[in-house]
Amino acid sequence: MTDLLLYGPPGTGKTTRLTQIALQAVNVIGPGRLGAVTYTRAAATELKLRLAASLGLRVPESPQASRRVLEANIPWVGSIHSLAYK
Repeated sequence: MTDLLLYGPPGTGKTTRLTQIALQAVNVIGPGRLGAVTYTRAAATELKLRLAASLGLRVPESPQASRRVLEANIPWVGSIHSLAYK
């Protein structure tokens, strides 16, 4: 297990870098075992959508259906609060 802290102002590539690192991990352990924590719901959703696109997952346009697909395939990526709630 490796801990990594990414920080910086908006637009510096944090989510892009986190997505690259997450994809490397997914290739080794699979998407169901990947854990990534963000501070905001928006960042968590963006990361999940980028991962889904890279993995070739079809994500529906409706927010409810999209949430279900992402949660089923990438369950341990989320905001610090949503993961603590789980």
